[in-house]
Amino acid sequence: MWKAMAAALAGAALTATPAAAQARLFAEESEVAFTLNAPFNRLIGGAERSTDPYPAVLAMGGQSWPLQIAPRGFTRRTGDLCTFPPLRLDFDKPAMAGTLFHGQNKLKLVTQCRPQANYEQMLVREYTVYRLYNLVTPLSFRVRPARVTYHDDDGRREDATRFAFLIEHPDEMAQRSGLKQIELDARRVSSSQIDNEGLVRFALFQLVIGNLDWEYFAGPVGDTCCHNAKLVGREGQTAGLIPAPYDFDFSALVDAPYATPPEGLRVSGPHERYWRGHCRASAMAPAAAAALLAQREAFAAVIAGEARLSAASKREMQRFLDGSFQMLADPARLTREISAHCR
Repeated sequence: MWKAMAAALAGAALTATPAAAQARLFAEESEVAFTLNAPFNRLIGGAERSTDPYPAVLAMGGQSWPLQIAPRGFTRRTGDLCTFPPLRLDFDKPAMAGTLFHGQNKLKLVTQCRPQANYEQMLVREYTVYRLYNLVTPLSFRVRPARVTYHDDDGRREDATRFAFLIEHPDEMAQRSGLKQIELDARRVSSSQIDNEGLVRFALFQLVIGNLDWEYFAGPVGDTCCHNAKLVGREGQTAGLIPAPYDFDFSALVDAPYATPPEGLRVSGPHERYWRGHCRASAMAPAAAAALLAQREAFAAVIAGEARLSAASKREMQRFLDGSFQMLADPARLTREISAHCR
């Protein structure tokens, strides 16, 4: 039912939105190259303690624009895991009119955690996981690959050019389906407020990619719901909400060396195929599994066609997905997994 609603609302939204206002940045998958000029030595040195913004300049194609950039995230920023933090880019929205960043304000830039080649592969793998979920539902975050040169304005660091990717803003992602991002207090959301179909689709995809680092009705104290997910629905809606996941670096498909399982979950490791969905929606799992199985060849094509992935990364990602699809194709096995662990 929600599919028909979303489709109808999406059509109305597209009709009502002027072409010039529609986002250009996430309409393509080609790699965009730009330079960020900022006091990176100070930003990186203080990232563990502060997310305060710094003045910066983005240069691209012979033009430049002022913006604010800040370190963001938690695990990658504070866990002594990365030598370069993820970034938030805060544009002057009017100044970006008519550019590739038209209509953009606050964007997440996912950066390379460490300079070694295996960390670049991890980043490309995570970018690819976002693209896989794009095949599953339009209520998913689009991403745009980038080749970013980081220039330290203070001259304390050498220039570094590395792969990165930008993540679509939650408001823009929801608007594409005629919906809104619904921000609720992370401690005041119950599982009954989550749409059953959206819940099962979300949890099943996380099972398939081997990711345990998420929660769709809770989050950090004082923050909005949820942990590595955003909720979308109609304006003013507080039930039937649909979760959209992000941050897949703890998944088996990314295979980050710092990934750990959530506290209190009895699993052998961070990449175990483990059902974390709720029992009340389990009856919808067979249909959701069939829908995911129908995407098996499309998933394989995305991985095979990602030129930035090494041959080893492609083999490892495909091997894990093959095991997951074998589970989905075995109704008895999937039912046992869900019955054993559903909440």
